[in-house]
Amino acid sequence: MTARLRRIIVLLCAIAAASSSSPTATAAPRATTAIIGSTTTASPAAAATLVAGLGAADPAERERCGRELIALGQTGRVILLEAMESDDPQLRLSAADLILGLPFDQPEDPPAVAGFLKQYGRPTTAVRITYLPAIVSAAGAAAPRVLLRLVREDPSDEVRWAIVRLIRTFDRKSLPGADAFDRSSGRSPNLALAAWAWEMRDYPTAVQIYRRWLEVESRLPTVDGGAAEFAFDALTNVAFWNHEYDRVADVYRAQSARVPLGDGGRVEKLDDLFALHATFGPLPGFASDLTAAGAACARIGRPQLLYAMGRLYQRRGGQNLVADALFRAAYAASAGSSASRFAAGEFLADHGWDDLAERELVSVLALEPDPQNVQNANANLRIGLLLERRGDDAGAAQHLERAMQALTGTGRSVTRVKNGRTYENERAREQLWAEVHWHYFKAARAAGNRAEMDKHLAALLDLAPDDEQIAFDAIPTLLEIGRESEASRLFAKPYTMLRAAVDQKPDDADRMNLLAWLCARSKRHLDEARTLITAALKMHPDNSAYLDTAAEIEFHLGHAERAIELETRAIQINSDNVFFLSQLKRFQAKPNTGSTP
Repeated sequence: MTARLRRIIVLLCAIAAASSSSPTATAAPRATTAIIGSTTTASPAAAATLVAGLGAADPAERERCGRELIALGQTGRVILLEAMESDDPQLRLSAADLILGLPFDQPEDPPAVAGFLKQYGRPTTAVRITYLPAIVSAAGAAAPRVLLRLVREDPSDEVRWAIVRLIRTFDRKSLPGADAFDRSSGRSPNLALAAWAWEMRDYPTAVQIYRRWLEVESRLPTVDGGAAEFAFDALTNVAFWNHEYDRVADVYRAQSARVPLGDGGRVEKLDDLFALHATFGPLPGFASDLTAAGAACARIGRPQLLYAMGRLYQRRGGQNLVADALFRAAYAASAGSSASRFAAGEFLADHGWDDLAERELVSVLALEPDPQNVQNANANLRIGLLLERRGDDAGAAQHLERAMQALTGTGRSVTRVKNGRTYENERAREQLWAEVHWHYFKAARAAGNRAEMDKHLAALLDLAPDDEQIAFDAIPTLLEIGRESEASRLFAKPYTMLRAAVDQKPDDADRMNLLAWLCARSKRHLDEARTLITAALKMHPDNSAYLDTAAEIEFHLGHAERAIELETRAIQINSDNVFFLSQLKRFQAKPNTGSTP
């Protein structure tokens, strides 16, 4: 007898006990079940036999048992919902088919949504997914309750993932508390949703649920349509933060096994897995991963994998000749195709292997010399970002400008992801043009060219970007040359954006630090900045970046000695940080200039 069947028998005994209790006692209705058909009775043993019959090899026997379970009404539906979670594939399938033949409405549902739910189970999986937005619209304020019921009762994981995606678009304040989300489920979408719901209430508990989810998803990969990415990302971020690279590897392995896979999705996650081995390994499971890579890629000669193997040998030391041979093989493997070269360059840039990335991307420009070509534009964009990382502002500006000119000529859509925010089309173009002018501005400032500085500052003020990195850099210059009102204009959007981010997640110390640093660099809202960084340091007292922010704030508040004390502590924690050393010298040598309200 399976554990699931034993659980059903216990459930039947509980139902039988409730039905034989005093007639004056009223049992609270289950929120997740609907009363269906007429109600007859059956002993727990007889009902358990019916449940077992759903998994019979004989179709006629399955049909008979199904009819008799449906005849049990409310009790039958409860049993079928439980059987639908069985480890027995035939039992699970039979129960799911029967559930879909029943109405999904509840007496307390708004009339406008009840019509949808009465017929909800009849269409195909794809059609049920298309019903969901209409159900949300019809249900109004009851939509979260209705969706949480459907995510427990719809047999299809595809539908459940679609519901998860929809629920995550709601304002959290409109959702019930974390306890309303089923963290005891054995189904992948339900566990991922429960983990997400618990994040705001108890993050360690959320992480535990995410890890249970990964075990389930790894054992039985689901069709999620991309809705599971948040769960994978949550686990990856936590594991990286805790330096648990074995756990990161497990997440990548699970992602590479998702259904439907498609060679692209499978291979891209294997690329990331091998980059992880190259950076922190080889980690346990490396040999098995090599076998999986061979099966997924048909051959191990994929450029990304060869580059990762080369970096692994390079990192181990004393094997530079092997590493160089692998790099040469990788470069040769992507020859002749600008798409292959760009994919390799993008992979290398994403993992910080900039010297190798630049070689591939420059080759793309040689293969696609037409400045209106999309691959040319993307290669210029990537090269510009590499040069930005290297500190070459003039080179970064030139390549980014070429990319933007090419994209303008092609009329293609543009997406820019930066600082955790995604910009699309016109907003993306504005963001990228702002980056072009920012880099030109920094190059002109380094060269002492005031006319060029003013030209690009004017362009930045016209674009008014919400990019805090630009604000960190440009606002202090505007204040130094006495352009207070323009500094205020450039401060407004980033401040609003970061303030909203802190309000959304008020216990996030990194967000507090980012907003406090913007205020400090801009000499604005310094009392607010001090409150924020004090709270961040209370959570992480030895974070050198937070100490540096606190020192900057105290300096602008006129407390130079306190600033020196805080910066000295930051340097004691991170003695190799050149910026911290320059900060300390500035605090010691230059009187502060006070704040701006």
